[in-house]
Amino acid sequence: MKRIINHITLFSLLFSGCSVTSQPEKQITPPVVAIETPSANTVVSPSQADDGVIQATPTMPLSYEFLSSAIVRNRPGTMTFEVSATLTQSTFQFRVDALVPPEFEFSYPDYIYPNIYKSVELSFSPPLEIEQIGGGGGSGAVDGKFTLDSEMDYRILNLVTLGQIFHLKAVILFNEFTAITEPVPFEIILTVN
Repeated sequence: MKRIINHITLFSLLFSGCSVTSQPEKQITPPVVAIETPSANTVVSPSQADDGVIQATPTMPLSYEFLSSAIVRNRPGTMTFEVSATLTQSTFQFRVDALVPPEFEFSYPDYIYPNIYKSVELSFSPPLEIEQIGGGGGSGAVDGKFTLDSEMDYRILNLVTLGQIFHLKAVILFNEFTAITEPVPFEIILTVN
């Protein structure tokens, strides 16, 4: 038994004499990705450059600016467009008026002018059922400027009451000559007259 205790003591001495040095674990640092804080006129691109850095790219400013809730001006500042609408118990009328430079009058052969817009999307809240029954446009010189107008006339298909209020949202895609390249959203509150 004494021999076993001697072996245990010897083993304990040998074991305690060995210095076990622990090395700190190697820490893996994740790669640093620099992200520029976008300003009001930038958008972060979903693609990354070869170095892994996300690039921020400037956005183009809108090609129009609102002068009021129903009036916009193209970014060059040469043309102004106003929307208006009227609603009765039987008809709805939507109109767009344009104020353009005076030289516009002579820019088109035979005085055949392009449409002010390519398309108009109308939506109402509460829903209003309409059916187009006519429309037209005109032009003329006023106070050293030239005006164009376009009007669409609709029949009301559902029952509406005097004084009822409708919220109209009109999204207009203007024609190329206007220099407005994005669809423009307009909102108008209409009261049935």
